[in-house]
Amino acid sequence: MEKDFCELYSEKELPLLKKKERIFTAAAAAAAVLSFIACAVVCALAGRAHDPKLLPIVIIVSTLGGWTAITLWRFPALAYRHAYKHTAAMLGDKEAAETVEGVFELTKDRLFIIGGVAMVRVKVSGNDSVRSLQIYDKKKKLFDPNASRVKAVDGFIVAFERE
Repeated sequence: MEKDFCELYSEKELPLLKKKERIFTAAAAAAAVLSFIACAVVCALAGRAHDPKLLPIVIIVSTLGGWTAITLWRFPALAYRHAYKHTAAMLGDKEAAETVEGVFELTKDRLFIIGGVAMVRVKVSGNDSVRSLQIYDKKKKLFDPNASRVKAVDGFIVAFERE
């Protein structure tokens, strides 16, 4: 029976990752603009009323708005941007993929490559040697450690063999 490879990366993912990154970037920008507008309104009210209680309100609104904008941009938006770049790199180098055979074991070791993409180390045993590959953390649920062969690009697993 012939076995085929299950691809972990596809061209369909790229537009979805880009769209999610743009949505969170727009949300971060909207949070920053709304915070600015709220501060401007409170400052306009403070100019008329001369109320000393409005200054702490301006500080709280600007601080919370800034934190919201930074949180929306830093965590989800940048994560999607880096995932997009990683996926594009893996798809672009598919011709250079090497086939690795052996026994595969997912470890609990997490590492972060440049750009903050979380990877999980996969230990490969075979032919009296031990080797290490990486798999994208979001793809590890798709990976079958019982596979006998994988395709790897620059040490990153991009496909595995299934029956």
